[in-house]
Amino acid sequence: GPRAGLEFLDVFSSFSSFVFAYQGQSIFLELMREMKDSKRFPSSAVLSYGVMMVVYGVTVIVAYSVQGRSVNGFLPDGMADGGLKRFVGACLAFHIVVAYVVTGLPFHRFLHKKIFPSTVDGRSTTAKLHWFAITSAYLAFSFVLANSIPFFSAFQSLVGALSGAPIVFGWPAFFYVKACRLDVASWREVPKRMGYAHFVPCVLYLCVCLPLFTILGTISAVQGLIDAVSNSQKPFYCGSSTG
Repeated sequence: GPRAGLEFLDVFSSFSSFVFAYQGQSIFLELMREMKDSKRFPSSAVLSYGVMMVVYGVTVIVAYSVQGRSVNGFLPDGMADGGLKRFVGACLAFHIVVAYVVTGLPFHRFLHKKIFPSTVDGRSTTAKLHWFAITSAYLAFSFVLANSIPFFSAFQSLVGALSGAPIVFGWPAFFYVKACRLDVASWREVPKRMGYAHFVPCVLYLCVCLPLFTILGTISAVQGLIDAVSNSQKPFYCGSSTG
């Protein structure tokens, strides 16, 4: 059963982690833009989320089967030092690089278009220098920001709580409802236009999940941020947090 002293916000914080793990909607439009045939995106999304559910599920089951309640939030921390742990670390580094490429490059292009619009998507030497300057500056800024705030992880959780629920539950449902509204004469016709199989989940997401996860997620994140600030080290500190 649940461990002694477990509070509702602790459970909610863990549940929010599951929601955050599947938060890919913020990059969907950019991914569709880069596809040769964007009409195939629904199929690719279903396939990718199916693979994610299997991988995440197996990982959680194996981790808790081996270590039980003592399992670390960051799974590699629970591994013994050795070649296997280094291999996992290398795989994690590769994962971070892939995630950065997928999410970072569209943003870099956005900056390029705003700062140097005449060379965006260009192949000239000037365009390459502009791209190099933007990406290098963004990497340097990210490094300084992440290391200058000792409680960056907790701060990131707060930002995720404030933006995650709207991205996952709010904007997709709202945009779909709004798009259906443009096809009919009044709001009363929207449920029929959407079909109740779509209308009911959208109402649930907008009226229940969105406010619930935004409010409770923010409360939980603020509590974590307060604890992290009180126990934080100096900026750019690389040692153990308990040292």
